[in-house]
Amino acid sequence: MKIHSISQVILSVLAFIVIYMAYNLIMNEQGNPNVILIPLIIGIAIYFMRTDMDFWWQERNPVDLHPSVVDHLEKRNSFYQSLDDEHKELFRKRLSLYVEARMFKGIGKEQRNAPEDIKVIIACHAVEMMLAQEDYLIGDWDRIFLYNHPFGSPDKQFLHTMETQAEDGVIIMATPFMLNAVNHPEQYYNIAYHAYAEAIIKQNPTWDFNGVENLSWEDLEVVSGFKKEDILTVLGYDQMDILPVIITFYFSHKQKFQAALPEAAQSLDRYFAIKS
Repeated sequence: MKIHSISQVILSVLAFIVIYMAYNLIMNEQGNPNVILIPLIIGIAIYFMRTDMDFWWQERNPVDLHPSVVDHLEKRNSFYQSLDDEHKELFRKRLSLYVEARMFKGIGKEQRNAPEDIKVIIACHAVEMMLAQEDYLIGDWDRIFLYNHPFGSPDKQFLHTMETQAEDGVIIMATPFMLNAVNHPEQYYNIAYHAYAEAIIKQNPTWDFNGVENLSWEDLEVVSGFKKEDILTVLGYDQMDILPVIITFYFSHKQKFQAALPEAAQSLDRYFAIKS
């Protein structure tokens, strides 16, 4: 059986040592009371480093995905289906690690952990988009908050379905809008790709997108069938930078994008295409 949390194992061992030493000290009057501070101090240090320690362990000993998740990938994820065996294995490993390394919280009357299937669906977007990069976690963008409806925020006091906050490493989405695009990609704009595109752009300010940004909204309509007004309505914004929209359609409408906009596709391939 694989160890899921190495920090929890070590903390459990240290707790046993502390209890044993305390028992001998109290009941048998054996031992030095100052020595008990050593496992206590070590335990406190490990507690505060537990997230990084567990991720370090999981990278070297990844937890296998549940068979139902693998079955979903094999049957319903077209990107995963297109991969060779080596990259399928890499995708599964990174998917497992991404879900473990990121916090997914549903926001309602109170915050709750998001359902596992929702975590996987969202994480698949990030893993797909960064499969060609080493930084598949996208820096410190480590919190994903999910609403069941359009939402407002202190900085954007109007209803919208997607938001990214670079200073806090936060991505916020309205889950039903995200699921609509996953289940019906030709009918709905994919806000998950868009959110991660924004995060990737903000995380990598030195990436060169010259030429791609010269595309027009009309160019994207040819690729996707979505008008600018349709996209802004889904997102809930009056205006929007076109670059994350371009990247969104590069992923959500890949074949049409490559056929209609080959130069732009080639430019984006520099960062997103898997090298054989």
